[in-house]
Amino acid sequence: MSKEVKQEGMITQITPEKITVNITVRSACVGCAAKSACGTFDMSDKLVEIYNEKIENWKVGEYVTVCMKPSMGRKAVLFAYILPLVILISTLIYTVNTTGDEVTGALMGLLSAGLYFSLIFLLKKFLFTSFTFTIEKSDLDGAASNCAI
Repeated sequence: MSKEVKQEGMITQITPEKITVNITVRSACVGCAAKSACGTFDMSDKLVEIYNEKIENWKVGEYVTVCMKPSMGRKAVLFAYILPLVILISTLIYTVNTTGDEVTGALMGLLSAGLYFSLIFLLKKFLFTSFTFTIEKSDLDGAASNCAI
């Protein structure tokens, strides 16, 4: 189960240190016949920055396949959802048990989660280096090529 997560996109910007790819993210119901009547149809553009690529191999406007290891998705869920939830709940429980005041516990839990996300923001340069994407040339018909990670 170590298949790469792949998504088609188009290169929008190339700088000496990174390549920016625009990916159109569609909801799971994109192929549903009733999507126009449903109201939950969702489509949005995301920008992905790829570092450590040889920029001379790519051109702006070129269609590419962005590849990511599944372990990076699990790591992102850990940093974005699981750790802050554990910090918030443990701070809440500790504060309520020591002070006996639920409002103080709730405020301390929110404060601790806010401090956690502030720390993540300050360390984002380090975190960007641990989340790496690769790109491969895309076929003209839109079929994804094999990504070597």
